[in-house]
Amino acid sequence: MDYEATHLSLGEVRRIIGRLRGPDLVRLSLLARAWAAGLRYHDTDDLLYEALDRILSGRRLWPSEVPLPAFLSQVMRSIASQWRQEDRREPLREDETDQMFEDETQDPSTRYEMDDLISRMRCALASDPIALGIFYDHTLHGFQ
Repeated sequence: MDYEATHLSLGEVRRIIGRLRGPDLVRLSLLARAWAAGLRYHDTDDLLYEALDRILSGRRLWPSEVPLPAFLSQVMRSIASQWRQEDRREPLREDETDQMFEDETQDPSTRYEMDDLISRMRCALASDPIALGIFYDHTLHGFQ
C-alpha cells in the first residue's frame, strides 16, 4: 500500500491557478482577509501573494486530492501563523534604530544583564576549553 501523498506537478499547479477568474480571486481574497486579521505588518494581498508564490515555486507541494480553496486556505493559515509568531518577537533595540541607544551604556541594569549573560556563557562553555578561549577572546576584545 502506498501511503505517500501524490502531489500536483508545477505545470498542473500553474494551469489551475492560471484558470482563476475574477469571482475565484474574490473568494480567495476573502479567505486571505480572514487569515490576515490581526497581522501587524502584512495585509490581505501580502498573504495571498505569498501563498501563491510558495505554491507556484514548489516550496509548498499541493496534494492532488485537495481542492484549491482548501489547500490555499491552509497555506495562508500557515503563513499567517508564522507571521504572527514573528510579530510577537520583541525586536532588539539595535533592530529598531540600527544603533545602540546612548542611555544603554549608562544604565546599570544593562551592565548587570550583560554580566549575567557572560557568567552564564562561561558556565555553559566550561567543559569546552577551545570554545571558552574563543569566548574569552571575544569578551576581552568586543563585549566588555
